[in-house]
Amino acid sequence: AIALLGEAAPEIAAHAATAVMHPTWAAMVVLQDRTGFSYDGAFLNDHPSLGWISRDASKPARSAQDTWVLHANRAWSTSHLEDDAEQVARELSGAFTALCDVTAPVVHVRAHRWRYALPDPVTDSPALFDGTLGLGAGGDWCGGPRIEGALLSGSALAGRVLCHAHVTRTDPATYPTDLFS
Repeated sequence: AIALLGEAAPEIAAHAATAVMHPTWAAMVVLQDRTGFSYDGAFLNDHPSLGWISRDASKPARSAQDTWVLHANRAWSTSHLEDDAEQVARELSGAFTALCDVTAPVVHVRAHRWRYALPDPVTDSPALFDGTLGLGAGGDWCGGPRIEGALLSGSALAGRVLCHAHVTRTDPATYPTDLFS
């Protein structure tokens, strides 16, 4: 958003720059056999490498294989940011199987680095919009660090655009053009 809006909408770009994005390494682990865990996801607050694990196969219309998504925590992801993806996959998979005492063989593992994954802090507005320019921006960096945050930000931005379109057709003097109203 900063690069795209920098010259056209410097106020929006400057406000977007207040959100700091942190990296996350994620891994997908496929186990040969289904685990007997009584849970489908867990936040791991004090683990040295893992921050979140979830059974992807528990979602509707997913594979019958026992597939797990692992997210490394912020500190581990930052310190291993430039590591090789195959090495990261092995390390996160090993941490998961050790932590959860998984005995089923791992049949597939793959890791992916999200260089700009977690906003902290998010901006103080769910979406940014300049009615005078007709430009706006939104995303998880406005609404919160998960897909829900991006969805809520997009909805807020759409609301501002629709409000602006309605008001400018009737009485432009009544529409607040303030970025953060």
